[in-house]
Amino acid sequence: MRRRRRRRVVWKRFAPLLLMAGLAFATGAAIGAGNEDPRRTTAQRFVAAWARSDYAAMHAMLTPEARDAIGVRRFAAAYRNAADLYLPARDRTFPQCCLCHLTPKSTPG
Repeated sequence: MRRRRRRRVVWKRFAPLLLMAGLAFATGAAIGAGNEDPRRTTAQRFVAAWARSDYAAMHAMLTPEARDAIGVRRFAAAYRNAADLYLPARDRTFPQCCLCHLTPKSTPG
């Protein structure tokens, strides 16, 4: 009988602790699930700007050191030159990124 009483006392003491731990876990899981990796978001914005040929927006996303090292005109020229060299003519305005999956629904040509 004494053992049974001791179990009830232990359970009554630890039940609030277990409840709080469960609530803390659920809250953390809910908050963590809602946040997207900022690197992925930046990559998606960069590729979306590239798809619009918005080289100024792409340049603005660079680090301050990188922006200081290359001006917007040179940056845009480098991207245009790379597209001319490495992309077929039909894909030059629609870059694809394996991280972002930001490809248009239909491509011209």
